[in-house]
Amino acid sequence: MEKIAILDIGSNSVRMDLIATMPEGKFHYLGRFRKLVKLSEGMGNGEELKPVPMCRTIDALKGFAEKIKEEKITAVYAFATAAVRKAKNGEVFCKLAAEKTGIRIRVISGEQEAQYDLMGVLGTLPVENCVVVDTGGGSTEIIGVQKRQQIGKISLPLGAVSLTEHFFGDGETPEAFQNVKLYCETEIRKIEFLQKCGGFPLVGLGGSLAAAALVDAAVSGRGVQLHGYTMPIESVSDAAEKILQTPIKERLHLGIEQGREGTAVCGMLPGLAVGRQIISDKLVICTGGLREGVLFSILDRKEKNGKLEKI
Repeated sequence: MEKIAILDIGSNSVRMDLIATMPEGKFHYLGRFRKLVKLSEGMGNGEELKPVPMCRTIDALKGFAEKIKEEKITAVYAFATAAVRKAKNGEVFCKLAAEKTGIRIRVISGEQEAQYDLMGVLGTLPVENCVVVDTGGGSTEIIGVQKRQQIGKISLPLGAVSLTEHFFGDGETPEAFQNVKLYCETEIRKIEFLQKCGGFPLVGLGGSLAAAALVDAAVSGRGVQLHGYTMPIESVSDAAEKILQTPIKERLHLGIEQGREGTAVCGMLPGLAVGRQIISDKLVICTGGLREGVLFSILDRKEKNGKLEKI
């Protein structure tokens, strides 16, 4: 048995899975952790990570490093996505994190992020044809899938945090809501491979679309098991409007994860735009994503080569 850690340093939160891997591709989780850090807070058009969010993130990584040491983890795979990817000082942040925590971070491209997302979806959901949408804090990855094969992928700078800061900077007004919806719809219409995906179900990753499912379940009185939860595409719009009608301090009662109260609405809109563009009738929530994709890649390489390898 070998123990590994997989870390996802996102724009809004840092997540870590501790996993025991065994022969024949078997594994079990030793622990799953999340820390809200808002790393991209205040980036705006300056495209630089700010000192306070960087300190918050490094403090979170210090805590994760302690857990890695306690569990005697033998291999650490740490990946940074949109916030660090687009930051002019992203390399400085990664160097500082390594010095302070011992965790070496690899910054992956939007295309690589989308590929891991796809592996996570195909490894955890029985889907043949779909469009995968993963909206994080700083970007949205979109993947067209036909007969379980990728037919197109793109990464767009449509993130829950970045859209919120840009469009809701002066408040969650009806005009701002319409503007951000229109902006997302305009950007999504430019994606050519979506023309091949008419009627495909939408598979949603990320906390914002999961929040839409939680609100839908709360309103409809349905029990909620997030992975595989299915809802009509237009219910995403209903969920967004329900959130906007609810004061921020009361949004946790809708089931929204702490830290997403102010960003979930904008985070739902890229997925909603994709669903409408392909005339999809349903959204299926997938809780497998980048970290699961990384895990499956590691296990596949281990099975082929008999040992853990860097990816």
